[in-house]
Amino acid sequence: MGEHLTPKVSRSDIRRFRQFIDKTPGQGPQGECWTWSRYRDKAGYGQFFVGGEKVLAHRLAWRIKTGSWPKTQVLHKCDHPPCVRHLFTGTQQANMLDAVAKGRMRGGSFRYKRGRTHCDRGHEFTASNTRIKVNGVRECRACARRRLRRYQCRVFQRVR
Repeated sequence: MGEHLTPKVSRSDIRRFRQFIDKTPGQGPQGECWTWSRYRDKAGYGQFFVGGEKVLAHRLAWRIKTGSWPKTQVLHKCDHPPCVRHLFTGTQQANMLDAVAKGRMRGGSFRYKRGRTHCDRGHEFTASNTRIKVNGVRECRACARRRLRRYQCRVFQRVR
């Protein structure tokens, strides 16, 4: 996402923001979330305009709670994107490790896949069926052959 916006937040922005928070009990995975009730993006994250700039609702909630814009990402303890209550800051790496640990990410980093005995398509990682790439990631040779054949079919169809 790159640089995060840090627009100046007025008291009227804060009042307007708070009126769009739904504190009805029973929301989110544990039933304790405060859910953003206005516009959400495709991933479910709330969006709000401050000084003509679009900001993510959970980042603004952090700004209101702490008094300053976060220097890193704002993450959800509850894994509920529209939540503006259960927040903490962390790096992208911490977010990915949290996602893998909580089962929200199937693949994730190669560290997560290190203990697997089969590839995503079910082929066993054996000495004859496994290639170690330059970055240390294991690659299933059967899947690599399949990808190569599909690529060659697409390329050769364009040439004709």
